Amino acid sequence: MSAMPIVSVVLPVYNREHLVGEAIRSILDQRFQDWELIVVDDASTDATASVVGSFYDSRLRLVQMPANLGVASARDLGIACARGAYIATMDSDDVALTDRLALQVEFMEHNPDVAILATDAIKVQAQRQVRMDYPETDGAIKAMLLKVDGAMIHPTTMIRRQFLRDHEVRYRSNFRTDEDHCLYLDAMLAGARFHNLKIPLLHYRRHAGNVTLDPLLAARKRPIREQVAQRFFPNLTTREIDALVELIEPRQSLSVVQSVLGLAAIHKAMTDLRSYFGEDRAAVNQLLARTSGRIVRALRQPVDAPAATGGP
Repeated sequence: MSAMPIVSVVLPVYNREHLVGEAIRSILDQRFQDWELIVVDDASTDATASVVGSFYDSRLRLVQMPANLGVASARDLGIACARGAYIATMDSDDVALTDRLALQVEFMEHNPDVAILATDAIKVQAQRQVRMDYPETDGAIKAMLLKVDGAMIHPTTMIRRQFLRDHEVRYRSNFRTDEDHCLYLDAMLAGARFHNLKIPLLHYRRHAGNVTLDPLLAARKRPIREQVAQRFFPNLTTREIDALVELIEPRQSLSVVQSVLGLAAIHKAMTDLRSYFGEDRAAVNQLLARTSGRIVRALRQPVDAPAATGGP
């Protein structure tokens, strides 16, 4: 075991007394053992700290926040305490599979150009398990950032700590959710290359306490989506960006005028085939084409609906 660990696992937690123990155990049971585990308790009000303290391993450190400041601040504090060459992100309600750290370290050691590496996962919900299948290559991952979904599974990511330091990339504390997509965007702008291992290396739990089930989450994604669109489509006006973004993930029923404006913006965006940050423009255009097709079908629906039949 080296004096400085190769991997720093950063695990923020808030009120997860019934789940955090299994998450910690999954790190203790890793095949790769040259790690430190930094658990950042974001001022939990339950027995979370006691559960963490029940594990006796010199590689585990509990860091307690002075107040509940949110997961982004907790992640940043954990990274500030880290000593490893690689930061492995972890969530308090998930379970890392045994080979996770070993396979990720092996890939990072052989691919020094990759700054952020993620993997596929298994979504566990009630008695059901579903493979979470995400894009593999850098360009395809970056293209999915426009949707602010489906790019990488954050609790599977491994990040080069030196890249974060060199480019001053941090989690944005003003985002209580989707802080991961903000980090991906900032990393992309700083020149990061991404990759996904096409192997499920995490059990991703879905339950009533998931932040991803927050009904306001869709609205919170919009500012991130706008920032990505501004970078990918510098030839669009502010109004066109707004119209395009509204179509990608509409928050409400769109008027015909909104739909037409958005479709025109999508058409204009698709004519620019330049890749500005390594994003796969064919994949970007496929996403836009699917959005366009969905909106066109919605506009045609009243016209194509079958006429009512009945009395004279």
